[in-house]
Amino acid sequence: MTAYNFNIPAQALDDALLSLARQTGVEIVMGDAVFADTRSQPLTGRLTLDQALSELLGGTGIGYELQPGQNNRMEVHLHEIYATRNTGGGAPQLPIIEVLGNPDDVPRDEKGYNAVYDDNLATSYIGKTEIERYKGANPADLLNGIAGVFSGDARNSNALDPNIRGIQGPGRVPLTIDGTEQAITVWRGYNGATNRNYIDPNLIGGVQVMKGPGLERDVYTGVGGAVVTTTIGVDDIVEPGETFGAELKLEGSNGSVDPRVPSLHTGEDYRDIDGFIPGMLGSLGDPTLKLEPKSSSDNDLLSSDDYAYRLAVGTRQDHFDAMIAYAYRDKGNHFSGSHNAGFYSTPHDSDGDTLAELNPIRGLAIGFPPGDEVLNTSSEMESWLGKLTWKIDERQELSYTLRDTESLYGEVMPSRIRGSGYGSGSGRIQWPLSSVDAQAHSLKYTWNPEHNQWIDFSSNFWFTDTRSDTYTAGGTPNFAFGPDDPLIINTALRGQDNERTGVTLSNKMALLDSLDLTLGGSWQYEKLRSDSMGLDYDPDSWNGSWSLPRAGRRNEWEGNFRFDWRPSSRLSFSAGARYSSYWSFDDYLEEQQEAGNMATSETLDRGRVVSWTEYVVYTQEQWDSVYQPSYDEFVAAGLSPSLADILASSVASQQYPNPGQQTPVVKADAAWYADDQGEYDRADNPCTNGELADVEDCTVWYEGTGTAPDAVREKKEELEYTVDTTAEKKRGHAWTPFFSATFNITDYSRVYFRYSEAKRYPSMFESTVGFSANQNAGYDLEPEHARNYELAFIQDLTQWVDADYADLKLTYYQHRTENVIERDAHWQFDNIEQQTIRGAELQARIDTGGFFASTGVSYTFENEVCDESSAEFFSRPRISGSQKSPYSDRCVQDGFMGGYLITQAIPELSANLSLGGRFLNRDLELGTRLVYYKEHSNKDLEEYARNYGNFGVNTPFTWGDLLTVDAYASYRFNEHIAMELTGTNLTDQYYVDPATRSMMAAPGRVFKLSTTINF
Repeated sequence: MTAYNFNIPAQALDDALLSLARQTGVEIVMGDAVFADTRSQPLTGRLTLDQALSELLGGTGIGYELQPGQNNRMEVHLHEIYATRNTGGGAPQLPIIEVLGNPDDVPRDEKGYNAVYDDNLATSYIGKTEIERYKGANPADLLNGIAGVFSGDARNSNALDPNIRGIQGPGRVPLTIDGTEQAITVWRGYNGATNRNYIDPNLIGGVQVMKGPGLERDVYTGVGGAVVTTTIGVDDIVEPGETFGAELKLEGSNGSVDPRVPSLHTGEDYRDIDGFIPGMLGSLGDPTLKLEPKSSSDNDLLSSDDYAYRLAVGTRQDHFDAMIAYAYRDKGNHFSGSHNAGFYSTPHDSDGDTLAELNPIRGLAIGFPPGDEVLNTSSEMESWLGKLTWKIDERQELSYTLRDTESLYGEVMPSRIRGSGYGSGSGRIQWPLSSVDAQAHSLKYTWNPEHNQWIDFSSNFWFTDTRSDTYTAGGTPNFAFGPDDPLIINTALRGQDNERTGVTLSNKMALLDSLDLTLGGSWQYEKLRSDSMGLDYDPDSWNGSWSLPRAGRRNEWEGNFRFDWRPSSRLSFSAGARYSSYWSFDDYLEEQQEAGNMATSETLDRGRVVSWTEYVVYTQEQWDSVYQPSYDEFVAAGLSPSLADILASSVASQQYPNPGQQTPVVKADAAWYADDQGEYDRADNPCTNGELADVEDCTVWYEGTGTAPDAVREKKEELEYTVDTTAEKKRGHAWTPFFSATFNITDYSRVYFRYSEAKRYPSMFESTVGFSANQNAGYDLEPEHARNYELAFIQDLTQWVDADYADLKLTYYQHRTENVIERDAHWQFDNIEQQTIRGAELQARIDTGGFFASTGVSYTFENEVCDESSAEFFSRPRISGSQKSPYSDRCVQDGFMGGYLITQAIPELSANLSLGGRFLNRDLELGTRLVYYKEHSNKDLEEYARNYGNFGVNTPFTWGDLLTVDAYASYRFNEHIAMELTGTNLTDQYYVDPATRSMMAAPGRVFKLSTTINF
């Protein structure tokens, strides 16, 4: 049962009951009865509704009984317990107080905000009002304002890619919508990959961010946590006590302009298009895609290029609830901010080094001036949402949800934005629009029979189907091979269909008054299909101008149990474990192998050849022993004596050169062996570990180091072996434990410690062949293994502050993941040793009714990635004469160059502060929000870039210091009509979002006017 933090002083009983109702979110109907002559007891501390009523009524002579009523109401029956209270004859006539709704049915948003301080885990929450107020220009803006939480590639995906405390990627931070999951990992060319969750903010009612793994009921957390979103429901549309309701929401914003979408030339002869050059390099300069962005003077304050509306209708009946909603938004390309672009306008530092070449984002504002239109950022979204709930009885419900979102949006391959250099024409192109149709179905059943301690059951059966045609294939919208094949084709468009089917089950049992057991489990089957879009793979003609399509199947299931024990009012424990298992299969690989386009075996090396030079002196006798037989053989064959002499001398000199002189001879009798996962440890290098201390010119022959001497080639052949690469199922399984302990220091403060582990198995993207990131043929990937420690202190401040809510929470965490699945420098997925992230967070809130404020601060002490094999690779000489790379250390900040982890770093310090007040009987509300994050720097990356240049692939982008200011004014004219004016980025800052994979500036100053009509 839900617990609440109370601070109700002794007062008139009827007033105290009203205060209790306000704090618990229930409504009390008291009829004509009053208790003005009866005083309540003071109520303080963290209590359930049952405990609170007991303390509140203590000593008043009034008792109570909780009984379930009709229509899911919980009735509180009051009765006399002191004879002196019954001054008249007969039974006492006291009223029945009806508490509307189950005490566990606290309104969604209030429950979410309270959970930040009530639950023994780190969470953040955003409610419906806040979502609609600050939903911004892109779905990624949903997470803006949560300290330590970001979204990857926020402006070039029209999707969410959650990043929690620096952990991001498929399976690491799963996102669910009403219990369903839809995510597809998209290749971003030379800028890595992003895990896209397509979502329409116009349908979202609440977002809960769970930070770190755990065993939360009906939620599958990854190694980094989870993002749990819920859509709007009947309670958002139908007022309490009403049976019918409807809501119409209208919005209009400035700050954008309609995109000027180019026409494709598919099927045309490239020679008929002026200035078109065939081939990959030529198509990059396609003149039909070039466009001059609109300038700040075109940013009309009263423009209508961003508008949205939503209509929702619902009904609440005795035996069923129903709701249907339609939402639409059309937003053009946004304009960037116009102020404080200095960080992005500094291509050279004080020493004259070219910062923009080493850190490309430093030249962003030169190619894309502040205040200009940001191309390829438009979005058009249309959604339907339907919900139907059958109330089988007072304790049983069956609910069906249908959601369909179609979106048409702008995006471009990140490498095309940069273009060549940072001049005025750099990357100024507008691509055609991508499209996505995401459908979801879910059927949820709950059963919690009265007076049955063994059954509190919940299940959810769901299915999602996401059809996407996106410009993510890596080619160009208009491509032609040349005169022999002059017709233009589209090599940039990738068609995919991703289906997921899942089940979630759980049941909670009260074994004792102080001991609960929750059993749970989930199963998910995923199927990915990719269309060739007319670009069938042919190994004889494919030139790498576009990526190969991925296709496969994946299955994962898990079962878990959790005990919750409360041995005393001060102390509680939770412990449990999860067993999980998975398999995956690469259908595209199998298809291509059966067609003979891909090999079913591959030659690998057990180690690297180590060579050195010895100096020997050959004798004339040795030389003669080869010369004379060769000479005699050539003469016998009919050659002239002079020609026989030349040939015989050559043969003898090859075996015994320079008789009588010192002659260098390459030896290759040693090897540097890899471990059982194909990784190399510098401690095993014979050149440096002392094994060959007595030789000179010790050389390691790395992969692809050019033509080798005969001795090296012969030794290398000895180390080669062949592996079978025929497509087969990949499997894995594991147990992971969970434990937490909570101690209530006082009625107002507590501390908890939490330890949790999680395993992450290879995702669909990591289990299938593609371009720029493939499986290692010789070694199966191990699952990631995360260990998370969390220590938190929570203080209820209402004992000192006269407020409805006043809470403070301090959290320290350490997250360590071993066997991290990462792309290595050879563009293969491998397990690297570990990543360690440590940090601290502060969360606080206060609400006095007239004034309210909340804040969040996140500070990362450490984000360290360690891997000896990666360090070995980057310690090799990069240029002639170089002996050491700054990456020779086993552990580096954020990650190694060329991998994905280094692009997922977040600000060392981020913070937010919200302030507001309610006036005119709460009809008028004024508020503001400040969001800050610190400039990012990576000393390891900077040193590497200065000495060896840009790595060239998946270069991470940094960002400058930022403080944005938002504000709003909301006024409710009556119970049916309300209006709100919101301004975001009021100081018009020029900036990019953390964890971006694209050089796209965020939106500048935007004003939005919204009207909500309820009827």
